[in-house]
Amino acid sequence: MGEAPEVASWPLSPGFGTEMLYNVVPASTPGEVTLTSARMEAPAGSTTNAAKTTPATILLVDDDADTRVSIRELLEDRGYHVVAFREGQGAYAYLRDNPPPHCIVLDLWMPVMDGWEFAAEVRGGKFAPIPIVVVTAAEALWRYPVSARYVLRKPLRPEALLSLIAEALEQADRR
Repeated sequence: MGEAPEVASWPLSPGFGTEMLYNVVPASTPGEVTLTSARMEAPAGSTTNAAKTTPATILLVDDDADTRVSIRELLEDRGYHVVAFREGQGAYAYLRDNPPPHCIVLDLWMPVMDGWEFAAEVRGGKFAPIPIVVVTAAEALWRYPVSARYVLRKPLRPEALLSLIAEALEQADRR
């Protein structure tokens, strides 16, 4: 019981999310800890004003459940708000009925409405410009619906995805 407080911190690469610093003290019950203080900086994907911090919303569209869950967890761990769909038709309905997301992470090969059709609809003038990052197993010969700069081939490297999303958000903020 007389142990010194434990400190756990994991600074992330600059611009890639949240730096957290927690000071914990062992609790009287084994396996429990008591949080004594916490500091959290605004996530890289957040928009900030003097009154509040709002996480950037990412619309994730991928039919593979494992990929969808993995990407969602990665982005939520970095402070993003994620809305996920397994196909383009549901995601398109979401866009019609809700405020636009800050960025779309889009697979191409999906049932019902594939990524090419979804991207064409989004870019068809019905919505304000929304940056799209494509994550796909498709080869370039299938003609990506966005600049190759914003395409990641599966399997994905998490830091590459985070970097492209941060870049897409930064470019959108400049408009």
